Amino acid sequence: MLVAAEQAYRAVTSRDARFDGCFVLAVRTTGIYCRPSCPARTPKPGNAEFFPTTAAAQAAGYRACRRCLPDAVPGSPEWNLRADLAGRAMRLINDGVVERSGVSGLAARLGYSTRHLTRVLTAELGAGPLGLARAHRAHSARILIETTELSFTDIAFAAGFSSLRQFNDTVREVFGATPTLLRRQAPRAGRVRKSAGPVRRTRAAAVGDAVGGAGARAGAIGPVRTGLGAGPAGAVTAGTAVTAGASAGAAASTAAGLSAAVPANVASSTSTAAVGNGDVSGNAGVSSAAGVLNLRLPYRSPIDTDGLFAFLAARALSGVEDAGPGHYTRSLRLPHGTGIATLRPADNHVAAALQLTDLRDLGSAVSRLRRLLDLDADPVAVADVLGDDHALAPVVRTAPGVRVPGSVDGTEIVVRALVGQQVSVSAARTTLGRLVAALGEPLSHPDGTVTTLFPTAEAIAKALANGADNVLPGPKRRTETVRRVAEELAGGNLQVHPGRDEADLRRELERIPGIGPWTAGYVAMRVLGAPDVLLDGDLVLRKGAAALGLPADARTLRAHADRWSPWRSYAGMLLWRSGRSGAA
Repeated sequence: MLVAAEQAYRAVTSRDARFDGCFVLAVRTTGIYCRPSCPARTPKPGNAEFFPTTAAAQAAGYRACRRCLPDAVPGSPEWNLRADLAGRAMRLINDGVVERSGVSGLAARLGYSTRHLTRVLTAELGAGPLGLARAHRAHSARILIETTELSFTDIAFAAGFSSLRQFNDTVREVFGATPTLLRRQAPRAGRVRKSAGPVRRTRAAAVGDAVGGAGARAGAIGPVRTGLGAGPAGAVTAGTAVTAGASAGAAASTAAGLSAAVPANVASSTSTAAVGNGDVSGNAGVSSAAGVLNLRLPYRSPIDTDGLFAFLAARALSGVEDAGPGHYTRSLRLPHGTGIATLRPADNHVAAALQLTDLRDLGSAVSRLRRLLDLDADPVAVADVLGDDHALAPVVRTAPGVRVPGSVDGTEIVVRALVGQQVSVSAARTTLGRLVAALGEPLSHPDGTVTTLFPTAEAIAKALANGADNVLPGPKRRTETVRRVAEELAGGNLQVHPGRDEADLRRELERIPGIGPWTAGYVAMRVLGAPDVLLDGDLVLRKGAAALGLPADARTLRAHADRWSPWRSYAGMLLWRSGRSGAA
């Protein structure tokens, strides 16, 4: 649904935080853009412009407000709700695809020409892929400027810039200050400090199309797409903070994967990233020892962290994940290296401690963790629809802010879904644990019980092709399906990533013998964040429906669930919860 400029101005006048992350306000007289809830004086209507993205505002010549930090908010829930080209492109841009593969690589993954992709993004979002990626890089750089003592050369290449000059020009244009001034204004305590020795460098992939300016200047966007029915809802919490060490009161912020830093007092820590200066030649990347960056991931309240973390804990695999009271830790396979993330629910945010072997993976890691926890969801919009059903209303009130767990690795979710077909969660966990023990890749910097990466598609395909059925015990038909899927993934014939079109992905999965609608739907729900998937063939889900007085047979339940659209994935999570409670 479109939000007209008049509606947007009313949201700004009332400083309605529910709209933060859905559009930005730009003020002509000051040249600054703000979040809708900025505490600064409201401009006159004639001086206000509205943009759907921060990149569009930057392309039009505006810089970020230092008071409200418009990027320190949850990402727009629209990217999951809308399944069009612009929405899928934003998911990949937030994951850093443009920095790694350029605009041509982004277009290839989406299946369109570079020209058509640029035209669509400029029309829909007010900026092309270069401008959107530039905003992504700028806020990644600000995190490192304000929370570490890395040299600016190291920061430039870690954030994805192709040169120090491009880094300096972008920071000055976006934030209205030099990198030196940003660092001087940030608190000194608690930064990740440089090591005494030189840093080991790795050659990075060519930046290609990702270099250059922000693209064509964009005009103001009148109506702003929100995709939230009557309007976005759900209070926005404090921005994502990134700090060095273990301080919980720090203040660097991340939105939709990357963010600006918010100055605040932080405490020093003995656990810091060991990174140093060194000669930079070409487009080099920064490799670091396994230090820790602490982040605060914002979300729209309310959030059912108990249900979310319980879901992940029930499926945690030994070696890959560790879950306990109030925390969830897992290994991450990232574009430039590996990482370990520990997530803990906290007041108004989720605290994340990140250990990365390569700082260039910061943006990708944050984006994937946000998707894993579904932090960009609009819980009030979900509750408004599901709460209208008298059968669901009680459980909606019992578990406010239900989330649909996402994914950090498409291959992992596909294999989990295949093994989990028609067996209990505990049985699937046992089988997958044997697979991880046999084929998982050891981490170079393990953390406690998290020591292993989930196996790659190549490793699984090779082992099963060689007849090593003991690594994946169970029915031969299931093992053969896993082998075929692993071969398709390893060969590039099947791609499972957040930029895929849902219908295309489901069709490609279901053409493989042994994969049915349940598996394809589960993969779409978790990897793509598809909000409107009801797995009506699931036994536990149907038990939950019966426990709530809803139809228990798939066909009748499917017909009844039409009223839950476009949030049937969230309804399914509530039914799963009711089914488990009834079984207990």
